[in-house]
Amino acid sequence: MWYRGTGLVWHRGTGLVYQFLRNWYTNPVPLCHEIGTLTPSLCTTRVRGLMNPIVDIDWRNLWIERDIRRKEPDDAGYWDSRAQEFGTYHEPDSKSRYADSFIEYLELLPGESVFDMGCGNGGIAIPLARAGHAVLACDFSPKMLEVLAQYCEQDGITGIDMRELSWTDDWEAFGLVSNSVDVAVASRSIMVRDIWDAFERLCRVARRKAAVTLATDYGPRTTTLLGEEKDGVSFLPDYIYGLNILFKMGCHPELRYISSLKKYPDGSLRPIRWAFVSWDV
Repeated sequence: MWYRGTGLVWHRGTGLVYQFLRNWYTNPVPLCHEIGTLTPSLCTTRVRGLMNPIVDIDWRNLWIERDIRRKEPDDAGYWDSRAQEFGTYHEPDSKSRYADSFIEYLELLPGESVFDMGCGNGGIAIPLARAGHAVLACDFSPKMLEVLAQYCEQDGITGIDMRELSWTDDWEAFGLVSNSVDVAVASRSIMVRDIWDAFERLCRVARRKAAVTLATDYGPRTTTLLGEEKDGVSFLPDYIYGLNILFKMGCHPELRYISSLKKYPDGSLRPIRWAFVSWDV
């Protein structure tokens, strides 16, 4: 039988105390750290003092180890091929539940400038520009930027500056120096080996706030069930790592959820939920 105690779990049968990296009550198998042995009489008095269940985990390294074993991220050529089909949010009467919620949760102040990393063809950048915000829209897919430019031209949208940029480029060489913009965002675009570095980059260029969305269940690079192990590495949802890494960085992230629909190759629409994570810089 398993007993929970402030981030730790005690197994009555063995007397072992574990620190779990996923929901202990759904499938409590040893995806965890064995951190001690207690007798039933000592469990309630000593379990709290064994270790700090968050600080002592190297979440950055766990992300990197897992990322190495995940499906390789799609390259710029793949996203070039999807640029035309990737949403039609440029149209004034179009509605995107995801984009509307994302912008609502940003809680931008009037006139604030926004850096949109991994902007795609403008699903977030275009409605932000329509609302009067200056947007620096960057993506490593030249075709995505080309389609975004077409949308802006045909609809008379101004206020969007576009640059071809990847997560690993020298951002300062592209003019993204410290405190370049008021708010930095990455909407469903953090597919990186080192998410700590990605967060640091967003923090560096933003003056007030940064925000990202991360997968809460199946992501585009997950080829196994979440919570299962592959080569000894568990596929926890991305946002679990993200929240804990931000905490380790000294940030105080705020978590909200965005519910939307995802269109699958067979044409069906299925519900999907994203974690909207924001923090002051």
